[in-house]
Amino acid sequence: MVALTALALLGAAPWPPWAMAQRDRPGRPVRIGAVSESWGPTPALVGLKAGLVELGYREHDDFVVGVRFTRGDFAALPAVTRELVQQGVDVLVLGSTSTLAAAARSAPQTPVIFIAALDPVALGVVRSYAKPGGNITGVTNEDVQLAPKRLELLQALAPAARRVLFVYDAGNSASELELKGYREASRLLSIELVERMVRTQDEAQAIFASQRKGDVQAILAPFAVTLNIPGFVTETGSRLQLPTMFNDRFYVERGGLASYGANLQASGRQAARLLDKIVQGSRAGDIPIEVNNRVELVVSGKVARAIKLAIPRDLLQRVDQVLE
Repeated sequence: MVALTALALLGAAPWPPWAMAQRDRPGRPVRIGAVSESWGPTPALVGLKAGLVELGYREHDDFVVGVRFTRGDFAALPAVTRELVQQGVDVLVLGSTSTLAAAARSAPQTPVIFIAALDPVALGVVRSYAKPGGNITGVTNEDVQLAPKRLELLQALAPAARRVLFVYDAGNSASELELKGYREASRLLSIELVERMVRTQDEAQAIFASQRKGDVQAILAPFAVTLNIPGFVTETGSRLQLPTMFNDRFYVERGGLASYGANLQASGRQAARLLDKIVQGSRAGDIPIEVNNRVELVVSGKVARAIKLAIPRDLLQRVDQVLE
C-alpha cells in the first residue's frame, strides 16, 4: 500500500519536550502548534517553515513547531487542536477550514492561521476576506473552484478516458464540494464519473483493490488526504497503468501522472508572512485573508512514458513543468 508516510519531509515529531520547558523564559521562541490530517508534514507546512526562515527567523531560537498528525482521521482534528491549546501554544496553524470554528471557540485568545482549500466566508467561519474578525486569518487557494478545470485537463491528457473514478471521504466537506464541480464538468465533457463514497480507510482500500484493467480509464484524487485516498490513487494508477490527476505536484513527484492546483508550498510561505505580522503585534482577525493564485499544471514525463501516454503537443504549451 502507498501510505502517505511519504509526506514526512521535515522529520517533524510531536511537540518537543525541551520546547515546552522554555515556555516561561524571557525571549523564548514562538510556539507554533500545527494540526494536519496527514501522516507527516505537508507541502504547506514545509513552506511555512521555509517562509519563516526566509523572513529571518531561526528555528529553535526564534520559533518551534509542534505538529499533531491525525493520520487520515478527519474526525480527530478538533481533539488534537484542543490538545495543542491546552499546551499553551502561541499560534495555531490548521490545514483545514473544517476545524476553524471549533478552534476559535476552544481558544478565543490564541491566534489561528489556516492554510486550506475551502472558502472560509462561504463556510461562515469568518466575516470577510478583508476583515475576518475574531482570532482567525489565513491563506486559501479556493481549490474547489479548480475542480472542473482539473477534469478538463485530465481529458486533454488522456482523450480516450471515458470513465473516470473519483473516490471520496463522506465525512469531508471539501470532497463533497469537489464532487459537485466534477459532476457538472463531466456532463459537459461527456465523461462518466464513477463516484465511490467511503467512510473508512478499509473501505477506500477495498474499492481500489477491486479495480481491474478496463473498469475505468483514469482516476481523480480528492484534495483531502483523509483515509489515504490519494495514496491509493497513486498505487492503483501504477498497478493498472492508468492516468491519474491530483491537486498538488507533491503526488506527481511520487508516481502520479499530473496535478493542477495551487502550489501549496507557496501557500505555506504566505502563511509565514501572516504569522510574522502576528508576532509583530497585529491581531489575527485584523489581517486580511490571502488567496494563493499561483496555479500550476505539472506532468510527469516518466509516468507518461510508463503508461504509454503521449502528452498532446498543444497541451505541452500549457504545462508549467514536466518532471523526469
